[in-house]
Amino acid sequence: MRGRPVMGCGIARVYDSMVSGALLSAATLDAACTPQSSGEDLVLRRETCFGLGFMLPTSASLIRGRAFGHNGAGGSVAFADREHGLSFAYVMSAMDQGHATDPRAEALVDATYKSLG
Repeated sequence: MRGRPVMGCGIARVYDSMVSGALLSAATLDAACTPQSSGEDLVLRRETCFGLGFMLPTSASLIRGRAFGHNGAGGSVAFADREHGLSFAYVMSAMDQGHATDPRAEALVDATYKSLG
C-alpha cells in the first residue's frame, strides 16, 4: 500500500521542472524572473519583489540569490534556485498566523543552503 503524497514534494517538483528547462525555456524563465514591482506590500506589510508570477528575493523573504518562488499563507514557502539547481518546498498541516515566515521553514532553508557548501 502506498502512502499519501506529500504536497510539498509535488510543489518542489513543479519548481524543479522549471529550473531543469522541462516546463519553461531559459528565455521565458529569464523574463518571468525580471523584477516588475518592488517595495513595501501594503497587504503583507513587508518588502516584496515580483517578477511575472513569481516572488523574487528580498531581505524579508526566504527566497535567496537568483531564486524565484512564493511565500505562502501561514509560513509555507516554495522556490527554485537556478544557480544551485535546487527546488525547495515547505508546507505544514496547520497555518501559523503569528509569523510572516515559519521559523521551521527558515531553519530548513538555512540548513539546505549550508549543506550546499
